[in-house]
Amino acid sequence: MKQEIKLSFLSQSQDGGGFIKNLEYYNDSLISFYPGRDGANPYEPHFIRDNFLLEKIDPKTGGSVPLIRIPSTSRYSSDKYFERPTIQFGISGNKLHLALSNEPMIHIYDLNNGETYLNTIDFKPSKFLDNGEHPEKNQYISYFKMLDGRIHQLFVTDKETIVLYREGIEEDIFIQNEFKLRENYPKYKDFQNQVLKIIIQDSILSNEIIVPYNIGSILNIEKLDKPFYALRNDEFIGEEQDFITFYKLQLEKK
Repeated sequence: MKQEIKLSFLSQSQDGGGFIKNLEYYNDSLISFYPGRDGANPYEPHFIRDNFLLEKIDPKTGGSVPLIRIPSTSRYSSDKYFERPTIQFGISGNKLHLALSNEPMIHIYDLNNGETYLNTIDFKPSKFLDNGEHPEKNQYISYFKMLDGRIHQLFVTDKETIVLYREGIEEDIFIQNEFKLRENYPKYKDFQNQVLKIIIQDSILSNEIIVPYNIGSILNIEKLDKPFYALRNDEFIGEEQDFITFYKLQLEKK
């Protein structure tokens, strides 16, 4: 280990943020989803509305400053209750792209100009289920009665934003197949697609690329014309192994 950075407050996140990657470099700083400033609880129903979402960390001192608030284009800026999402983001140049897992939108900010909000992109999935507004706070429906559409991973290159998402499963199918039970998770693949979609120059949308379920988490995508790596999805194909399998992949333009 070369360095340990001690921050001035403890993170209140108990689940690691719910995604694989939560650190990005920007100039001489680290950008991170690290909730807990002023004791803010990321499990409160209006955490996203009421708080800065990311921290800009100085690796030399451990000091940090908050940045990025959710824009009004997101439903989470309102006083309504919705399923708690996870947060993902990526940086290319001076632009930061941020997504909430159960909204099919990418919010774009300019880090070189006071973290200014620029615009929001709807990547328009053909299917992206949503259980909607909740009558009560801290209510959970997805994974209990149905399955929301969910952004699984987000990658940002110099010209593109790439989202890997799953479409979700309707309530009647979810209940009939007892998908609340962990042993039935491998059957998810029979009722929803795993989809890769590319947003080019913040406006042009690619077709929907169906990603086989034997492909799990993608490690990174640096450029569309370069190969990239992914992990085999042992859990969802129902073939547990005592070793890790990597895939080397390449997108082909048609």
